[in-house]
Amino acid sequence: MVNKQMRKKKEIRFGTHLPIEAVIEFSVAGTVDECIEKIEEYVDAGVRHMDLINMDPDTRRVMAIYGKEIIPRFKEGSLHRQRSF
Repeated sequence: MVNKQMRKKKEIRFGTHLPIEAVIEFSVAGTVDECIEKIEEYVDAGVRHMDLINMDPDTRRVMAIYGKEIIPRFKEGSLHRQRSF
């Protein structure tokens, strides 16, 4: 528990050194669909690997959502969701 609290404090302090514009631009947050859309932008730009830094107080819930609803959409061989052009 102490290590988890110390890690959170370090993450918060680290965040104070970043311009808010950079945080907004590079964060993936929101509903499942909003997260998928943001990740699709990165995929379209050529990104093939991402790290998830989970800042939510309920980390297990967020990881479960990513594992069940978001990551499967981007596994090799799976199709992106349909888009209207």
